[in-house]
Amino acid sequence: MERTGFVRQSWATGRDCPVVPGRARRQAVITERSTPVRLSLGLLVAVGLMAAAAAAPGPALGQPARLNVGYSSLSAEQYPAWLAHDAGLFERYGLRVQLIFFEGGTRVVQAIVAGDVPIGQVAGPAVIHSHIAGSGVVMLAAGSPTLPYWLMASKEITRPEQLRGKRVAISLFGSSSDFITRFVLRKLGLDPERDVAIIQVGSLPARLAAMEARSVHATVLNPPVSFRAQKQGYTILADLVKMGIVYANIAPAAARAYIQRHPEVIKAYLRAHIEAIARLKADRELGLRVLARYMRIADREVMERTYEMFATEAMFPRKQYPPPEGVRVILDGLAPRVPGAREARPEQFIESRFIKELEDEGFIDRVAPPGRLTEPAR
Repeated sequence: MERTGFVRQSWATGRDCPVVPGRARRQAVITERSTPVRLSLGLLVAVGLMAAAAAAPGPALGQPARLNVGYSSLSAEQYPAWLAHDAGLFERYGLRVQLIFFEGGTRVVQAIVAGDVPIGQVAGPAVIHSHIAGSGVVMLAAGSPTLPYWLMASKEITRPEQLRGKRVAISLFGSSSDFITRFVLRKLGLDPERDVAIIQVGSLPARLAAMEARSVHATVLNPPVSFRAQKQGYTILADLVKMGIVYANIAPAAARAYIQRHPEVIKAYLRAHIEAIARLKADRELGLRVLARYMRIADREVMERTYEMFATEAMFPRKQYPPPEGVRVILDGLAPRVPGAREARPEQFIESRFIKELEDEGFIDRVAPPGRLTEPAR
């Protein structure tokens, strides 16, 4: 099979994971202030060919800059991008954004490297692995710097050791769900290489569906899908929130080459990102509407629980500095399999200067005053 792109092997398995141009676009869903729709492969290829031109800003952002933004999961960690889009915050800061869904962070980073999406909402493992391989992709903000995941299993499985010999679902090899699954299995005393079979299944809803179909026995889930699974009676084997781990989770990321060419676009995007977090904490009904639209759920209880969990300072800090300690957690996990991870410094994988500029300019205090908008509005 032809090897192209930055990934030659999955860090998790050692197996070849070639990047074939266009593969990441096949399952994309594009949103531009309308109900998300699935597009044909031909149209998606056309989107890819036009991506560079679409991302080019108007003169000094005097005209709206068209920008394709990829996101990697159907989970509440994507709240800032979803809310900024639906509340018109991107337009406020001179951007006309299309949100494009890819199943898994690996595909988002592939699309960033290919130039299909200049900015991606993606977690640290795919960014860091690709950067070590030479992609130049870095994280621009903190997003939700924790692990709001449960390891959940079939109803008959009540103890971690019962997972031996069973199938555990992830989205893609090299993705955040892959990293988190291996991380938590080790914490529970299991060897992810020998004790279980790790299976690529896809998105969070797809992984829950695989458990319902009994084609897999366990997976890591986060809200709102994890709350749906709990209501259906699936077992919670581990709660990663209670572990208190700082983690480089889903956040805006971009290639350094694009950052150097279009710093004004990056800064405008982060303005919308920060204000979206403030709006999430202040406007409960808006937060619930956004969640219902993108997750396509009608269960009010599940939506309320998800909102309560995420519309907090702990989940989305108002000062969105990327967390070096969260990058270190990922580097330590990659070190046994990825040459260069052990020696790498967390600062190589983050770009904090835009958040620093926004703080120094007083922007953060204006849109999210300290001591306010840090908990859900009642």
